[in-house]
Amino acid sequence: MTYFASQLRLGLRYAAWFAAIAAAFGFCYGLISGIVWQPAVFAVLFTGTLASLNFVVAVLCLLVHLGGLPFGKGSRRLVRYFGLSLGFFLVYLSFFGLIKLFNPSIF
Repeated sequence: MTYFASQLRLGLRYAAWFAAIAAAFGFCYGLISGIVWQPAVFAVLFTGTLASLNFVVAVLCLLVHLGGLPFGKGSRRLVRYFGLSLGFFLVYLSFFGLIKLFNPSIF
């Protein structure tokens, strides 16, 4: 397995945990307020929005990295950052798709 593939796999795992924890916190807040599902879904959607913005920054960093690659040594840190960000983006993108597919009027 390549270094990038291992980082992508790690990003998928981290993102699944982040989404589950965000949903749990939203669910707990929903129990207190009396509305259970909307806060849980909102917490995951908000976290996914931040992860999507982070992915845009990771793509820009990767472009700068690829532009400077012929002139110097590559950076494993940027490859790791991009792999983790891509993993987060894929998990949250699938969650966005499921929300759009099954219940677009949850709020």
